[in-house]
Amino acid sequence: MTIDRLIAISPVSIVIAVAALLAGIIEVMLINQTIYPLMRRRHERKKVTGTHGRDPAVIMNLIRLQGLVALPVLGFLFGEHLFGNSLRDMLN
Repeated sequence: MTIDRLIAISPVSIVIAVAALLAGIIEVMLINQTIYPLMRRRHERKKVTGTHGRDPAVIMNLIRLQGLVALPVLGFLFGEHLFGNSLRDMLN
């Protein structure tokens, strides 16, 4: 089975993409409010000893990319294949 058989663009895929975007926005908001401040505080404390590692802003940018770009795009491309029948049954 090739990947072009899994990708179908329809109104269902648009609904799934919007739902994935909403899930991504909620994910980024929760991580930004709960986990990121702790990571930043730990990073600033460890900068004194020189064992700070990677900047938390880089990790947060990857999380934003995943939640706001990758998740909706994948939902749009593969939403029809994954959720098409069940979503149509709910709407009918």
